[in-house]
Amino acid sequence: MNEKRLYSRPQDLDSAKRWVIGAAIFQHPKSDNRSLLLLKRASHEDAFPDAWELPGGHVEETNETIAHTVTREVVEETSLIVAKIIGEIEPMTWESKTRSNGTTVELNADEHSAWLWVQEGQVEALYMTTEMKKVVQDAFLYAARAP
Repeated sequence: MNEKRLYSRPQDLDSAKRWVIGAAIFQHPKSDNRSLLLLKRASHEDAFPDAWELPGGHVEETNETIAHTVTREVVEETSLIVAKIIGEIEPMTWESKTRSNGTTVELNADEHSAWLWVQEGQVEALYMTTEMKKVVQDAFLYAARAP
């Protein structure tokens, strides 16, 4: 994992870019039945309404680090608490372990309308952007080979 990038601020990396993170949160990550948490965007959203996506969002233009953004966005969107960020999936997406009762997700209804634990074989049938589908597939590949 690139610790330096994880604890960097946007101005330390490339302040001309708007940095966005996504958190790949797995249930049973070491088993063949691993499932990934996806959120369905609210139907009133301007961009990609009703599309499925990873929890995530923009890095604030304050002194917020990438790691802080991961923990903040996961709590804001799901009420899950990130206990530890365990890996990086290129390019700048993160897998995280959460500490909760395991399955209770409380959504921010202004941003998302549903949540789903999805297994790898179910991803293709879900409506999401091509780019998000690639990130989700990369997350499953990462989880399959993670120590």
